[in-house]
Amino acid sequence: MVDSAQHSGLRLSVCITSRNRAGVIGMTLENILSQCPKDVEVVVVDGASTDNSVEVVSEIASRYPQLRLLAMKENSGLDADYDTAVNAALGKYCWLFSDDDLLAPGAIARVLRACEEDPTVVITDVSVYNGDYTVLEVARQLSAEGQTHFGESETDEFFRECASHLTFIGAVVVLKSFWMTRERSRYYGSEFIHCGVLFQAPIPGTVIVIREPLVQIRHGVATWLRRWFEIWMHKWPSLVWSFDWIDEAKRRAVQEPEPWTNWRRISMARATGRYKWSDFTRFVLPKARRQPWKLTKPLAFVLIPVPVLHQFREVRRYFKAHHPSNARHRDAR
Repeated sequence: MVDSAQHSGLRLSVCITSRNRAGVIGMTLENILSQCPKDVEVVVVDGASTDNSVEVVSEIASRYPQLRLLAMKENSGLDADYDTAVNAALGKYCWLFSDDDLLAPGAIARVLRACEEDPTVVITDVSVYNGDYTVLEVARQLSAEGQTHFGESETDEFFRECASHLTFIGAVVVLKSFWMTRERSRYYGSEFIHCGVLFQAPIPGTVIVIREPLVQIRHGVATWLRRWFEIWMHKWPSLVWSFDWIDEAKRRAVQEPEPWTNWRRISMARATGRYKWSDFTRFVLPKARRQPWKLTKPLAFVLIPVPVLHQFREVRRYFKAHHPSNARHRDAR
């Protein structure tokens, strides 16, 4: 089959998946489309929304012919919908983007300049704001500045440095023809199909990392917050450790294989209400049946009431701040 992206004349497709996000997607689309030259399109895959998301996107599409909406009759999940968006894209490159974030001024022009070097993948830095973009919480995520190139033999080093950063999907721009050659359905349900596409094997060609915050993340409004334990203690570690061609030390530098055995991680998850008995029975018990001694910490913490653990953490934080060893630092202030 002929790749339509080769003949469309479009350089870039911004690919967005969304479901029941009528309250945020309009702002995102207006922001992106205001930057789009004629050879850039926006593709939105709506995963069978039950709110008025389709109406919101359709109204914007009536004003911007570069916006295409694919309204699904059934919800296939985030990963399958991103795959659908890339399949439908007409651009040579696909920028995988979230439905609730914004682009910094000049972001598309900057990425298009990087694409002139014919890389396989482009990664951008991000900044993090609060939910209504009134407070800048994190100015940048990546270390250093400028632009870095990774060759095929350096994919594992790219993984070590950037994999954690790539848990935010809006940082990824990928050559469509490369995406189409990779295994994808294996990663449906992982929540991170883009990482599966990138790291299932060495990446041919060049990866360019732009160390400029071109994306503005809206913190605290993600739809996955209620599934925090499932994603960050189960799905993400499982995905990272499935890339067995990458050196174990580099995988461990990105993510320990069983974070639910780490008392600091599990206690924080419990104290913030992100670790419940249902998480213990669904995700921890099956993993520890053959190694029951690993249940000690996750079982102990799930039995502690959240208010008690939260109060304990506050007391511990107070005494740590007022420990005599910190007196010199307090006096210095």
